[in-house]
Amino acid sequence: MKNLKMWMLPMAIMGILLLSAPLAQACGIIDIDRRPLPPDVTVTNISVKNTTLDIKIDEQIAEVMVDEIFHNPNDRQLEGNFILPILPETAVQNLSLWINGKENKGELLDKDKALQYYQETVRRMIDPALLEYAGYGLLKLRIFPIPANTVDLGQGPGNVRIKYSYTYHLPNDNGVCMLKHPWGTNKFSQEPIDSAVIKGVIKSAIPIKAVYSPTYTDLDVIRKDDKNISFSFEQNKMKPDKDFILYYTLSEKQFGINLVNYKKADADGFFMMMMSPKYEIKDNEIVKKDVVFVLDTSGSMKEADKIEQAKNALIFCINSLKESDKFNLITFSSDVRLFKDGLQDGTKDNREAALKWVKEIEARGGTNIDEALQSALKMADEKSKRPFVIVFLTDGIPTIGEQKPEVILKNVAAKNTKNVRVFTFGVGYDVNTLLLDKLAEANRGAREYITPGENIEVKVSNFYDKIAYPVLADVKLEVSGMEIYDRYPKNLPDLFRGSQLVLFGRYKGSGQKLITLTGRVNDETRKFEYESTFTDRNEDNNFIPRLWATSKIGYLLDEIRLRGENKEVKDEIVKLATEYGILTPYTSWLVLEDVKAQARALPPGAPAPTAPLRGAIGGMEKADESKMKDNFDSLAKSDGETSVSASKAAQDMKQGGGAGWNGDSGSKAINENVKRAEDKTFYLSKGIWYDSKFQEKDKDKTIKVKYLSDEYFKLIADNPKLGKYFAVGAKVLVYFGDKIYEVIE
Repeated sequence: MKNLKMWMLPMAIMGILLLSAPLAQACGIIDIDRRPLPPDVTVTNISVKNTTLDIKIDEQIAEVMVDEIFHNPNDRQLEGNFILPILPETAVQNLSLWINGKENKGELLDKDKALQYYQETVRRMIDPALLEYAGYGLLKLRIFPIPANTVDLGQGPGNVRIKYSYTYHLPNDNGVCMLKHPWGTNKFSQEPIDSAVIKGVIKSAIPIKAVYSPTYTDLDVIRKDDKNISFSFEQNKMKPDKDFILYYTLSEKQFGINLVNYKKADADGFFMMMMSPKYEIKDNEIVKKDVVFVLDTSGSMKEADKIEQAKNALIFCINSLKESDKFNLITFSSDVRLFKDGLQDGTKDNREAALKWVKEIEARGGTNIDEALQSALKMADEKSKRPFVIVFLTDGIPTIGEQKPEVILKNVAAKNTKNVRVFTFGVGYDVNTLLLDKLAEANRGAREYITPGENIEVKVSNFYDKIAYPVLADVKLEVSGMEIYDRYPKNLPDLFRGSQLVLFGRYKGSGQKLITLTGRVNDETRKFEYESTFTDRNEDNNFIPRLWATSKIGYLLDEIRLRGENKEVKDEIVKLATEYGILTPYTSWLVLEDVKAQARALPPGAPAPTAPLRGAIGGMEKADESKMKDNFDSLAKSDGETSVSASKAAQDMKQGGGAGWNGDSGSKAINENVKRAEDKTFYLSKGIWYDSKFQEKDKDKTIKVKYLSDEYFKLIADNPKLGKYFAVGAKVLVYFGDKIYEVIE
């Protein structure tokens, strides 16, 4: 999933924690020593230039190498400590550090000594953010000199390069392996990092099935074969504000199904199920398919070399056909042209003839969408059990023939009597997103948009490479003896070689249960059975509830986009978004409207957010307010840039992701008043961070704790998880067990 430029929500809204000058970090933290400095000297925070996380996993042994460059913008030399939080579950081996190319030995502190250091730093800086790492160990290393911004010690003026590596063994829990690295320390930085990179490889003697990051969902995964996988993530000018978590699953079976749970003792559970077929498959395991490629060749496709890119994409798809496939090609503009009458066998001669036909395609005329779709659907044989796929690409709205989207949809529904899958590609912004999205949704396909500047050939080729090898059609999943509900996606798609599906849902009860996966391989129905445990209590995987809520909101927003606004659906979006700290067009618009509307976006009984939220919004320019309103109104738009962005964002959310408004000052203002910590959401009101569970009637029941007092730190030492909540701010009200703590000045 790629980063979106418009209205939806981030994968995790953590808030931006800005620390005072003595602190900077990438994957580690540089704590500047002020003691040698004159008392009247002010120093500017050290910034992070770039950070690279390089991971090699071989048979569950992870070797992690971090390479980062820090920049001192001050005109004086500094010194300080490099500190690195060490995850409590990580048994670190072979830890090495280099400063400007020279190996150095650091001091490794256990979690008790580390907590003492965090407390000292927090007291000195009057900032609680480091308490997020209460319960962690700590690596501490003295750094001197940190050159002034005019001095070059070999890494550029004012730069210090720090590299460190460590290895540890990843546990295997019922076929699920997890790696976690504290990349979230970057959120303390006041400036975005120039370049943030994650790259890695996984090797395993046991076949690797799913590879998934719940914190960086747009991680790019490339499979070489079943036992060798690479992954990467790269972004410029960003603040990585979340730890990097990577799951991968291992299974000898043809289909891997692995389960991860989150459940509190007194509530229904949440689950994340990762499902993936093996990559290396035999010919008799591939589902034979029928496919028709339908290409818009209207005059507008001449622009920006679109028609040549589309032709190259078609050439790739034709060359990827197997002998057992049947296919045809259709182009449409003012009229409709067919390569041949009816489906053609995927023989070498037919493929070569199709390639020659594609090279002669020219772009001219209008856009006759209805007739093109009807022509493709006529080729479906109702007696055949083979999957029938239509790949439909257009860069415009209907201008010839039937032009009403609702009639086109009815015509397709009437003709699609064979459960044809329709995959839609919209090119540019002058497309009817509601028509294309409804076509894909109603016909068990998927949608994709190619925005200006993106390459049609690359996008379509990558897509077809994924669906070229179907391995299970008409997929169904059941869990025996267990009630699962609110499952997303609701309807499971066909599974393809090398693909993976992440399923989110809720469950009642607990215990070891039988999971049954069924589907068709050609004319045969196949059944695969697995046993997995739904735990009665597990609070470790606290990211799962938010991913579930994000996915559900994505489906609800699509429901409104495609079928119109419904109060019940809208209220459910606001409820989920408020509880889990997720920005949506509705909750954000509530904040924008007025103070009363803002209060509706907060939990019942929470104090009205008069000063902080309204103050942040009130300072926006009118242009920003107009843009924010456009984002809200985009739910009802059928075409244009905001409509395409809305469709892409909702699609990303359905998969548990979503990248947010990405630069809209309105969303930034709201983001700064919403924070996530572990499994909780906090809202800022009148300078106090309120737990989303807060009720006004509980105000007199709080246990008052003075900020930075001995009692304050004792509570954190006794309950490290409480430290993660206190790290939200200097004034916090939080529900913890059967108590309500209020941190006061």
